[in-house]
Amino acid sequence: MLLTLSRHKAGGLWVIFIYMVYSLVTELVNFVMSYDHHYTSFFNFNLFGIVEYCLLTYYIRSRIRNKTLKSLILILSGLFLIVSIIRISSHYFNTYDSLSNGLESILLIIYSIFYFFEQISKPSHIFFYAIPEFWIIVAILLYFSGTFFIDTYAQGLIEDQSFKVQYSVINNSFGILQNLLFGVAMIVKGGDKINDLPNLDHRARRVPEP
Repeated sequence: MLLTLSRHKAGGLWVIFIYMVYSLVTELVNFVMSYDHHYTSFFNFNLFGIVEYCLLTYYIRSRIRNKTLKSLILILSGLFLIVSIIRISSHYFNTYDSLSNGLESILLIIYSIFYFFEQISKPSHIFFYAIPEFWIIVAILLYFSGTFFIDTYAQGLIEDQSFKVQYSVINNSFGILQNLLFGVAMIVKGGDKINDLPNLDHRARRVPEP
């Protein structure tokens, strides 16, 4: 893992590594504290959503080259942080915040589309599926698309036991898929950039005239 991070340092994989570690620590804290009947994990979970958004947005924005899109992401991120901090500081801190989590999903899906739109219109690599960032952003897109609707309904149904089971199954399934794709990204070596291709002189290919 460390060797992989060292090889892809310029590609920003350290951000994904921090995200995965923070996710694991959050899960462990919630598991340990679950034995305390007075403990609720909602604040920890809502805080995780804010940190998760910041890390993943930072990664996607660093992969986008268009300055207009980068500026738009900054503006939207500022609005998201204002909404999320206000809600986590209010009476919502002790409940599941569907608004902030739903907004997070929508924004990360939009940013992922920004990235793919840019790669399709102006590709940076010959085969962009052969670079780590492709698999990471695919993982982000699939996870947040797959969990968007259940996150939207969670605030009103989180106390329902049957809903909790459905939520856990869907969230964990897409979480496993996301981590598998992150794993693929860690082992992909990266493709050749289009700018790195040799400048072929097509005149040398001409058939010599007799």
